[in-house]
Amino acid sequence: IIPILEGRIRRRDIPEYPLDALREAIINALAHRNYLIPSEVQIFITPSMIKIRNPGSFPPGVTPEDLEAVWRSGGAGREALREELPLHTAITAEEVEQLAFSFEKGVFWREASTSSQLESFSGPPSFAPIAEKVNPAVVTVYTTKVYKSPFRFGPGEFFFFGPGPYKEQGMGSGFIITPDGYIVTNYHVIKDADEIKVAVGLKNKEKYEAKKIGWDEKTDVALIKINAHNLPTVVLGDSDKVKVGDWVVAIGSPFEFPHTLTAGIVSAKGRRLGGPYDDFIQTDASINPGNSGGPLINMNQEVIGINTAIIMGGQGIGFAIPINLAKEILPQLKSRGKVIRGYLGVLIQKVTPELAESFGLREDKGALVTEVIKGSPAESAGIKQGDIILEFEGKKINNISELPRIVAKTEVGKKVEIKIFRNYKEISLF
Repeated sequence: IIPILEGRIRRRDIPEYPLDALREAIINALAHRNYLIPSEVQIFITPSMIKIRNPGSFPPGVTPEDLEAVWRSGGAGREALREELPLHTAITAEEVEQLAFSFEKGVFWREASTSSQLESFSGPPSFAPIAEKVNPAVVTVYTTKVYKSPFRFGPGEFFFFGPGPYKEQGMGSGFIITPDGYIVTNYHVIKDADEIKVAVGLKNKEKYEAKKIGWDEKTDVALIKINAHNLPTVVLGDSDKVKVGDWVVAIGSPFEFPHTLTAGIVSAKGRRLGGPYDDFIQTDASINPGNSGGPLINMNQEVIGINTAIIMGGQGIGFAIPINLAKEILPQLKSRGKVIRGYLGVLIQKVTPELAESFGLREDKGALVTEVIKGSPAESAGIKQGDIILEFEGKKINNISELPRIVAKTEVGKKVEIKIFRNYKEISLF
């Protein structure tokens, strides 16, 4: 940890208290700041100074005094030292002063420094630029289901009888991804629809007949198209870069109010709701019936998700399909109308800490094979019941949900390496 490059801290600048307690407090504080505390760390406490250093952490031939001289020279030398030796971190006089206060008061948690200046948080910048840029490319999707039979079932076991046909109306949202009219929405928005119309423009005055191009029920993604040109489009971002706490905006047509914008944050990632490829982004941006298929947008005005689901009865709990998942299948939806996925042929379960210990695995990672489907690629490769799949085509399997997604996006017929754990050792299969 070394050295105290911010300068020697004079002992008289802090209250008097036992030296052993000071030494322990300093080490604990450094550990709380996630600094590495090597066994050879040295803490020097004299009546005039406190100095911390780790002789083993310096490059060969470089002494703490050399580094301190460069640091004290200031300017470019100090900045270079910050970049070259990021782990040689100083503990400042303010922190030692705070340690002294904590010790005296019996505090065992990290306390904010009384001398630190906290910047007030005023919230995000205006969302108006996002509305101006993205809103024109967000559409309202109107669907019609035609019932030709005079019998139409209602709630429970009741049904209605009368002259047909009957028409059932539905509505959702979507967003334009190409100037010639390709639109992304949810599969459940257009499912079973006999007629689809899309309202384009901020006033929803222009309506176009739309046709289904392709859909995927397992991910709830659909691609439709209208016959138009020079349409405004959205920019698709990278959902893998999304972090919990990021600001996001949802745009759609909740309760038949088109182009409604709501804002919130990313509440969580990797949520599963029961589907085989679930990897939802959770947000508290308000999502309601009619928002389905609309975009979830980051502060860079990029689509990072497709608003899809809500928890009934809950408030501030909505879910969006990561846009990267959609980008993986959109080319197939455009060219084939459906998604053809890779298939391994195993049933798997989560590796719990107890299972990992019983199998002799160091960490509770991977996917435990509970059954191998007869005649499957897994059987041909030699995978057996009781194997733990650790890697698939070079990608580590940290939890059970990752394996189905990785296998699904693998090209059919491609030969890949699979690393498994069997009989206390790792084995590679092909």
